[in-house]
Amino acid sequence: MVVAMLLAGPACASSSVFVGPRADFLVDLPGTLTIADVTGPAGAARFTRADGVRAANYGAAHGPHAAMWLRFVVPRELATDGGSVVLTLREARVRTLDLYWPRADGLETRSWRLGVPAETALLSTRYPTVALPDAARGETVFIRFHTPSSMRAAVWAQNASSYLTTYAAETMFFGVIFGVLLALLVYFAAGAIASRDPTTGALAILTLSFVCHIMGDQAFIETYIIPGAADLSRVVSITATFAIYTTSLFYAVRALHVRESFPRAARVVEVAVALLVALTMAAAVATALGSPLLRRFSPVIGLTTIVTVLSLVVATARVELRRSLVFVLCWGPALATGIARLMPDLVPQEGFNPILINLLYPAFATSLLLVGIAAANDIRARQNALTRAVAENAARIQAFAESASDSFWETDASGRITFASGPACALAGFSIGQPIQAVLEQDGPARLKAGAGLSRAPLLRGDAAGGVRHLHLSAVPIAGGGWRGIVSDVTDEVVEAERSNRQRRMAAIGQMAGGVAHEINNLLHPVINLSRRAGESFAESDERRRWLEIVRASGLRAAEIVSALLASVRPVPGEGERAPVGTALAVIIDEVRALVPASATLDARIGTDQGPVVPVTEVFQVVANLVTNAVHATSGGGVVRLTYAAAEGPSGRTFELAVADDGVGMDEAVLSRASEPFFTTKPLGEGTGLGLSIVHGLASSWGGELKIASVPGKGTCVTIMLPRAEPTAREGEARDEHTRG
Repeated sequence: MVVAMLLAGPACASSSVFVGPRADFLVDLPGTLTIADVTGPAGAARFTRADGVRAANYGAAHGPHAAMWLRFVVPRELATDGGSVVLTLREARVRTLDLYWPRADGLETRSWRLGVPAETALLSTRYPTVALPDAARGETVFIRFHTPSSMRAAVWAQNASSYLTTYAAETMFFGVIFGVLLALLVYFAAGAIASRDPTTGALAILTLSFVCHIMGDQAFIETYIIPGAADLSRVVSITATFAIYTTSLFYAVRALHVRESFPRAARVVEVAVALLVALTMAAAVATALGSPLLRRFSPVIGLTTIVTVLSLVVATARVELRRSLVFVLCWGPALATGIARLMPDLVPQEGFNPILINLLYPAFATSLLLVGIAAANDIRARQNALTRAVAENAARIQAFAESASDSFWETDASGRITFASGPACALAGFSIGQPIQAVLEQDGPARLKAGAGLSRAPLLRGDAAGGVRHLHLSAVPIAGGGWRGIVSDVTDEVVEAERSNRQRRMAAIGQMAGGVAHEINNLLHPVINLSRRAGESFAESDERRRWLEIVRASGLRAAEIVSALLASVRPVPGEGERAPVGTALAVIIDEVRALVPASATLDARIGTDQGPVVPVTEVFQVVANLVTNAVHATSGGGVVRLTYAAAEGPSGRTFELAVADDGVGMDEAVLSRASEPFFTTKPLGEGTGLGLSIVHGLASSWGGELKIASVPGKGTCVTIMLPRAEPTAREGEARDEHTRG
């Protein structure tokens, strides 16, 4: 209808003219006046003269017999091209219309009845349509129409072509409106059923109510669906109108979260909603009985509902501005045009604008469409939030599982793994779809039997660092077949047990070492004293004196080692002589060379970098053990390389002390146990297995890290990464003293 009226605007003025502002009007509330009563001088005085600006408007629901008379001149400017003049009263609630055309030879009458097709038409029209000959232009005509609804002078004069175009455009327009509304109805209803959301359900009821309102208000029911069913159409229209008021208020409370923000106001509005529900049922009954009472109050109730909704929007804006803005954006067209539609019934003397009145239909449909889009975005946002929450919870549970020492798994009835989570499962080699038996068969005869569980089956797996992880697997049968179980990483427990055993062995050996160290110390005194005396008997330039000095220095170093061994059994104060690692290496290098047989070569490259300050005796122990092992690895005939220099590590500048050989090397199995106490590859009686263990312990006490790299057949390199450390004043003095010496 809006499209048709726009087409009938100024651009088409010659083919369509809005006559309403030119029509004099007379309201006949009892409905008893005849054409004779309104013609002639006495009848002319009964009419209210048109002002040419506002079309007559007399409000709504003035009784079952009320009628309105209109008197106007058929526009001369209407272009008919010799055809007919079509007069239409675009009020779909009109039930009867009679047109009187006074002529010189008498009074000509044309009539229209709701649901009854005109003689020249195949179908009835939704609103009154009367055709006059071209000669009627410039003539005065009288129209009397009866309607239980609004009385308005919505009269248009058109030529036949313009009328057909307008009516077809209106029909197409309402077809589009119905299509959009029915699609939205299905969407909202499906969403409400799926989500059980009262707010979406209110939108579905609101859409259905508006569809029913249009069908009744625009006379689709009594014209096309059930011809002549005017009373039924009236009941549907009024009931739908009150249902729109009720559902709109209910929806606003839910959509604006009034309950959460303003609980007291929400209770008041909910009482108003309940009252509107009662009024909706009462309006249906009253309309069916022919009473116009509630219809008269419909505009007041409608405007009150709109004002209440706007008040809720303003209140909500103080706590949820975004929500209120979205509400206004979606419902603004419906609220604005709703006010424009209701005001002519509340203030009839102000006339009416036909475009504003009929703009309600597309505006309300647009609002519902915008709400549908907003609802879809809201649903999508909630789905995304739910998806994120599920993903976060899954990640959280996954993190809990992966941070725990126990990991979890499950199989189907056929024994294929369907779920595996946690690091222990990954170490065990669990993968989705893999048979659980394939995992168990890697470690022995353990098998799962249908309906039976399994407790602590041992699994051994290698890790990324080249170590061995000890795992235990347990399982219980589940209903329907399959198993559910746990994989536990018990490596730390195994290591702790081995450490405890090693401590017990070390304690026993320590008691024995104390006695042995005491006896060795007694034997070292004559070696040291006699080598000193023997050396003094030679000249200072004699090579033999230098050899005896090395023997004496080695004896003193051995005494210090024995003292350290005794201190490990019975700790005593004092650490012995201390110096930077570089200085200590320069001091002990001659003693270390004495450990290398003539068949082997020691290539020592000691840089000028000093490094952290440590006991000199400990440096000798470390280097002596590493060089001795390297010489043994080369079978006494290879090259041993000793290097010490500064290096750049992950945490900054460090120092590297390395001993490398080109000997037999070690495989992975030997390499993994190389620093264990009492582990040795030497023949019985040739080694104790304590060398690398001592080196590892001393390097750790310096704050360093021991690394061993070895390739079978290509040799071994043992590297100690020492941290950077600035010497204290006392340690600096010790370093300077060694440098000067």
